[in-house]
Amino acid sequence: MSDKLLIISVIIAGLIVSLFIVFNNNPISKTVSTFMTDINRIKIPNSFPKDIPIYPNAKVETLSIKKSQTLLVLISKDSPTQINNFYALEIKKYGWTYTSKDINFYASTKEHRELFVSISKLPEEINKNGHYIVINETTKD
Repeated sequence: MSDKLLIISVIIAGLIVSLFIVFNNNPISKTVSTFMTDINRIKIPNSFPKDIPIYPNAKVETLSIKKSQTLLVLISKDSPTQINNFYALEIKKYGWTYTSKDINFYASTKEHRELFVSISKLPEEINKNGHYIVINETTKD
């Protein structure tokens, strides 16, 4: 019994140390922790693709810009109808071609890129009237 407990303790300690090393040696981790702790101060940087429509008056919850993927999670107090109306018009206006369009979900392409926008209700414990807007842009290889 004590051998199993010792092995489990060593595994857990190893995981904790690994996470500590990854997050403390990763320059992005400081940015991520800032994003997570101060949602009202996240600003969309100039490096964000200019041809991806951003819903007005939404707050940025998560932002990740990598070489082949951009992920933006917004929170809005507006109704799904208002958000859907915005994206139904703006995605086309920015030059994207729909590959799939449904209520609360848009998939489109442009050149060698794909854009996915989904809208979902926030959990009630967070905000019973709010909605997530998840924008995911990827570059096809």
